[in-house]
Parts: sequence; C-alpha cells; structure tokens
Amino acid sequence: MLELITKQFEENIFGLGGFILGILSLFLHWKNRIIQKKSYYISRGTKRRNEVEFIRISTKQIGDNHITKLIVFNPNSQGLILQALKTYKKKTTYPFLQNLGLISKWIKIDSVWWPSESSGENEDPKLLKDGYNDLFVKDYKTVFVSIKGNIDTNQYKFELISSHDKNCHITTINSYDSQFPINYKRYYTE
Repeated sequence: MLELITKQFEENIFGLGGFILGILSLFLHWKNRIIQKKSYYISRGTKRRNEVEFIRISTKQIGDNHITKLIVFNPNSQGLILQALKTYKKKTTYPFLQNLGLISKWIKIDSVWWPSESSGENEDPKLLKDGYNDLFVKDYKTVFVSIKGNIDTNQYKFELISSHDKNCHITTINSYDSQFPINYKRYYTE
C-alpha cells in the first residue's frame, strides 16, 4: 500500500513538474511574441521612412499630348532603378457613387514616360537607348509622362515600379501651377 501511495505521489510530482514547465514555456513564448512584435514595428517604421516618394510638379499641353512632370525622391542610402511607370485614369460613369467612395474603377491609359537629369520644361521624349543612364536614382530624378489628349480635371494614378518597391501617386492633372501641399495622406498595404 505504501508503494502504491509513493508511486502515485511520484507520478503526481512528475505531472506537476510537467505542468509547471508548460506554464513557463507558455510565458516565455508570450514574452518572445511581444519582443518580435516590437522588432517588427521598428523594422516596418524604418522601411517606411526610407520608401521612395514621388509627386507631380506641373503639366503642360504640347500639341495633342499633355506632358506631366513628376519628381522621384529616394531618401534611401541605396540607389534605385526605375523599371516601369503605369498610368491609370479614374473612370467617371457614376460620378455620384465615386464621390461617395462606393465605386472606384481605374482604367489603364497609354502613356510614354522617360527620366531625365535636367528639369527642363519642354523635354523631348527619349528612347531607352538614349536615356538608360537616367534610370538610376541616387537622390532625386525628374520623370516626364506624355499622355494623349487634352488636360482635364480627372484623377490620374501613376504607379511607379522600381527596384525597391511599387508606389502609387493619385492626383488631378490641370495646367495650374502647383502650390506646396497643405494635406498629405499615405496608405500602406501589408
């Protein structure tokens, strides 16, 4: 009988020891999770501070096309390579619903883009063989986008694909000179 009691006591002690080790490992897991989340937030913030920015400077009507001048800023210590620029126009079939934010449809439009070292206003379009050295951005670079048609007040989305990431800039295109912005919002997707 004494053997049976000591055997059960030993099993209970081992079970209690396993339970205590389980609780300790759960506590350590919880602490590690908190540290990993903080580390993730720090690295995410660092990445966001070093992301490429680009804004519209001006738009000029030249013949049947309008040329939009964009500037690309690279705050990162590493240079980036411009790979593609896509242009979209907001479709306005239901403007009332679009103003409410219920329908947002972008259609891809034909455009020609080229980077340039100079910030000249009447820059002529370049071919890749003529301007391939302008694809590398160390600090900032001027990018021109030629779009067929007249200047209008629709919203345009410029999607810049570079060696770092893909960035979008939504703006209206008009022939007015741009003032410095008074409001700015940036949205991140993860």
